[in-house]
Amino acid sequence: MNAPAPISQGLITPAVENTDLLADCQAYLRTHRTSLAEAARSCAGTPGGRLAEQLCADIAASGHWQAAFTRRMRTLRGLLQLDHLDDPDSLYPIPVEVLDPDDSWVTRCCWHVERLDQLIARSVAISARAVNVPRKVVARRPMRTI
Repeated sequence: MNAPAPISQGLITPAVENTDLLADCQAYLRTHRTSLAEAARSCAGTPGGRLAEQLCADIAASGHWQAAFTRRMRTLRGLLQLDHLDDPDSLYPIPVEVLDPDDSWVTRCCWHVERLDQLIARSVAISARAVNVPRKVVARRPMRTI
């Protein structure tokens, strides 16, 4: 008679999901790193380009998914949404006259925003499920009485 399969056998753990997320993110950034940095630079100047390049380098060099990646992708996504151009109190104010008159960069920004939204949503979903994952019960010794 076969023993029943362990409960965890059919479950995909958050660690496995994070590994898959990291691989997908690395593949996206490996393919579109230059385009992402150019789009960030075109809408947020040099600081935006540096943010994109540093995020790409950090994710490429990482061996595991870090929560900081999600926060940094959200910041980059915010820049690429171009909302900060209307906000004089933005951390990345950029004069409209220095922007490229060609609107193809706006299309690239929107494309990258969609990709970053997908990656961010996956990361948030994994984190939410990780909170509800049952933990291994550790047997404790009974307290000694004096």
